[in-house]
Amino acid sequence: MNQLLLTITVLIATSLSTALFADTHWVTPSNTICKANKGNINTYGVCQATWEDAQEICRQHDAALPTLDELKDVIDQCKKNNADNDAYVSCYKKKGFLGSSSYWSSTSDKKYPNSAYGMNFFSAAAASGSKINSVDVLCAKKTP
Repeated sequence: MNQLLLTITVLIATSLSTALFADTHWVTPSNTICKANKGNINTYGVCQATWEDAQEICRQHDAALPTLDELKDVIDQCKKNNADNDAYVSCYKKKGFLGSSSYWSSTSDKKYPNSAYGMNFFSAAAASGSKINSVDVLCAKKTP
């Protein structure tokens, strides 16, 4: 009975997570807006900015930095459907995550107020870093 309850709980949580973030549209910041808000364009063509500047860059695209959970959901979706590394990388790149480094999330680190979480898609790991670091930016916009 406990195993069945656990299985049902996991299925419901997975369904809720997929439904919760299914309406997220990924917005790549334009070079113009990125640079106008103190960002720069890296060798992959990806906007990089500090956490505060990244938030403004996303606002100017009528979007917001994604939450850490939204970024984790992308990794979960890509890992679930792709057994090998090449397919996994192809999956997250199709969603707009082009760089091999970390992307900012909107999630601040509660223990260290001057830090926020980023998600590294190459290693599939989240890490907290100083908000003054220049990190890749991809914005999340909810589809109505």
